[in-house]
Amino acid sequence: MIAGITEDAISTLAGLAGMLAGIPAAAVAFAAPQHGRLRVPWHWWRGAPARPWAVFATCLATGATASLACARCPALAVVPVFWLTAVLGTTLAIIDVRCHRLPHALTAVLWGVGGVCLVGDAIVAWEPGRLIVAGVSALATTGALLLIALAFPGQLGLGDVNLAGALALSLGWWYWSAPLVGLLTAFVLQAIVVAGRSVGGGRPRKDRDGFPLGPALGLGWLVTLWMVPG
Repeated sequence: MIAGITEDAISTLAGLAGMLAGIPAAAVAFAAPQHGRLRVPWHWWRGAPARPWAVFATCLATGATASLACARCPALAVVPVFWLTAVLGTTLAIIDVRCHRLPHALTAVLWGVGGVCLVGDAIVAWEPGRLIVAGVSALATTGALLLIALAFPGQLGLGDVNLAGALALSLGWWYWSAPLVGLLTAFVLQAIVVAGRSVGGGRPRKDRDGFPLGPALGLGWLVTLWMVPG
């Protein structure tokens, strides 16, 4: 129980809010260009330019991920971090599948909200250790993947590096080993997708444009919340 509110209630409310947030999320995701600035489209309040079926599917995805993520959140102060990560993570995954990019504008929101909420939780609960582990995990993940991206051009994009670091921030708060587990889980999921496409007759490619990493990073983050004890 969190401050008199049951985990089930938080999970339910987070899921409902996530479903509502799926409408503008679909609008942004399906309006995102392959290059250039990300803009909020006209009629975002009804999900346009996404088609109705795409809006419905996005709402289901954001609602489910938000509910699952917040069900594992034991501190009220950090519920916004896990809720927003679930919603924006789903949005970024759709954009990555469609456009093969992970806009830094959305990832920056995860960094900002995550930092503010985790600092607030450290002050309220007086657990600076969690904040330190989260910060170190995020910086270490970002630094390590950045080195890989620079050493092996074309294998990782800067958007992948930025998103992985933002996800490691919340996972590091959850448990010290969670960022590593989340990253390994994402890479395993990505390898399964690549192998499945190869077995299915997909054409081999010299780059990773056909295999966006964003969905695997987001799913790895969610799976880790339920795999690793908090």
